[in-house]
Amino acid sequence: MLRNTGNSMKIKNTFLMFIIVLLSSFNFAQVQNIAHRGCSSLAPENTYVAWVKAIEVGADYFELDIQLSSDDSMMIMHDDTIDRTTDGTGLLSSMTYAQLRTYDAGSWFGTEFTGEKIPTFSEALQLAKSNGNINIVAEIKTTNSSIVPKVVAMIQAFGMQSRVIVSSFNYTQLTQTKTLDATIPVQLFATITNAMIDQISAIGGEWVGSGELLLQVFLIMHIQKMFCLMRGR
Repeated sequence: MLRNTGNSMKIKNTFLMFIIVLLSSFNFAQVQNIAHRGCSSLAPENTYVAWVKAIEVGADYFELDIQLSSDDSMMIMHDDTIDRTTDGTGLLSSMTYAQLRTYDAGSWFGTEFTGEKIPTFSEALQLAKSNGNINIVAEIKTTNSSIVPKVVAMIQAFGMQSRVIVSSFNYTQLTQTKTLDATIPVQLFATITNAMIDQISAIGGEWVGSGELLLQVFLIMHIQKMFCLMRGR
């Protein structure tokens, strides 16, 4: 059992002070609000109108999910099928862009959203680019091997490398993203453990976590190193 000596309390207080200074220096005192699948409490998820609502309520980011159509268009939808959030049925990946745009993606949420279309990644980027107050968290849902180069190329085409976080449960997809463009921040969807932090840090990744708990890797690494130094390791 460790005695709570004055020296150990001094070390603990110094450690806490360093964390506060570190948080302040990286400007993480302000919480960043991410609108999940757009402002999905006020509009149908993963639609253009949901992104507009996110801007209206002052979100810092809107999150979206990227799937790939049969003719390689990057379409925004969470599920593999269009059944839950449109008036159609079937695998999204088996349909062309033109086919997918014929479906209603809004009326299931409310009649006032009737006629809302399944949007594209390019529409999301254009909206965010024209509104400097909001950024994007782009989660890659498809496992299609061609998706990462397409996502990276489109982000580059819009000059949005600093304003889009590419996220995935698939570590290989994030590694490929960083290989193609190291300036695009990435997030690994995973339980926050030392192993996951080390894994994403190894490729220069910035974020790790899931759900409500999302932390920046380089901040964690700094705190870990400081803690080890203070303990004399």
